[in-house]
Amino acid sequence: MAKNNIQNLFALFRFSIFPVKTLFVVSIILAGCTPSTSAPTQSVYPTSMAHCLPESVFTAEDMRARVECHPDNYKLEITKDTVVLFAFPDPVIDWAGSIFIIHIPSVSDVTLNTDGSMFSEVYNSPDGQTAIQDVLNNQELMVNILKRAKEIEGKNFP
Repeated sequence: MAKNNIQNLFALFRFSIFPVKTLFVVSIILAGCTPSTSAPTQSVYPTSMAHCLPESVFTAEDMRARVECHPDNYKLEITKDTVVLFAFPDPVIDWAGSIFIIHIPSVSDVTLNTDGSMFSEVYNSPDGQTAIQDVLNNQELMVNILKRAKEIEGKNFP
């Protein structure tokens, strides 16, 4: 009888420890296989201006924010509505060109390379086209713009 009691006790112990072992093994497996629910961490580049730029530019307000974000030493204001922005070294931004002539109210722009060749042009209104063409047709102004773009490129870009 004592032997049966010991066998019954052992059987009870064996079956009560089984669920504990099973839960332990399952929790270890699930802990290693569950996807993280936290949001991915965004890379931060302390020397980049990318954080300041709007993600897209569709309105005059977006364009003005884009222009205001641009560093002053890489910006030339022609009028309050027409500006020239120069590409500058940034670890995150991959520039489409070197010179950006922008008409803010119409969200029109022309992108030039440092040799003055046109990379792209987007005119969203006759006023925007006129304002940008006035800059492009001003030879003295364009000489200064191209000279500044080449200075920036020579100093900062490999």
